[in-house]
Amino acid sequence: MYNNNLPGVDVLIAVRNEQNYIKDCLRSIFNSNYPQEKLKIYIIDGCSTDNTVAIVKEIKQHHNNIRLIYNENKTVPFALNLGIKESSQEIIFWATGHGQYDPDYISKCVSELFKTNAASVGGVVIPQGREYWGKVIAASLKSPLGMGFASYRRGTESMWVDTVMGGCWRRRDVEKIGGFNEQWTRNQDSEFNIRLNNEIGGLLLLPTIKCRLFVRESLIELVKQYFQYGYWRSRTAITHPRSVKIRQILPTLFVISLIFSIIIDVKLFYLLVFVYFIAIVVAVCVSKEKIGWLSKLSMLTVFPLLHLSWGSGFICGFLNHIIKR
Repeated sequence: MYNNNLPGVDVLIAVRNEQNYIKDCLRSIFNSNYPQEKLKIYIIDGCSTDNTVAIVKEIKQHHNNIRLIYNENKTVPFALNLGIKESSQEIIFWATGHGQYDPDYISKCVSELFKTNAASVGGVVIPQGREYWGKVIAASLKSPLGMGFASYRRGTESMWVDTVMGGCWRRRDVEKIGGFNEQWTRNQDSEFNIRLNNEIGGLLLLPTIKCRLFVRESLIELVKQYFQYGYWRSRTAITHPRSVKIRQILPTLFVISLIFSIIIDVKLFYLLVFVYFIAIVVAVCVSKEKIGWLSKLSMLTVFPLLHLSWGSGFICGFLNHIIKR
């Protein structure tokens, strides 16, 4: 398609305290090979307490296609709905403030959106870290044991999937399904994609385009994040039971097995721990990440935190639902 025939794209970026990442994120958008005059960037800030807003305002002085919106509600689905309401172009692209996108990411998403008539298009996610623990966490997430063989992180060929990170959609499709469910503090992307897949059409993963996603830089933040992921995934599973994948419930089954093994027979508990330890040792040994032997040993800490926090979160979310009923 010639430039004049290309549709306009509204880029939505929901941020909160992204001072360390927003500049590089925007730089990757500015370096996109999609015509800049066709892009409008909406940065929706959820009451940042760092220098995020100041950085955006400084960049905004040199780019007239940026608009800053304030999100007093702070949550991501509320921010995205604000952006959808304020934006106006034919295509909507959801970018993350702590991601960096390939130059052809947007152009290929838009092209495939029309070529295949997909409901959403996205690329492969590559976890990245900057400091010691960030690099260890990123290496762990790249392992099959760390991310459960999720297609959007390990896909090697174009395929129809259950979810993609962010997304590229037609405005009319987003409006048809009512935008994002603002009751979902986390896992709003999965919940949205389930409705999009059910009511509009398939979600397409393109392995030729990549987003480098910067992970949490501390173990405490990682535990909080994955507990919330598990908690909200349970709510999504209850609301959309057909969406549940085995990779999503394995950590929960692991936590339940540990609990019941302690009650039934402590020897069984030790056996489970031993088998699990062997599994994560193997995962570390086969990891191809070049992060040094000490960092690889540290992955033995990250794997249990990922699985236990997710599984515990899922259980707590499920029990909370039962109690409220």
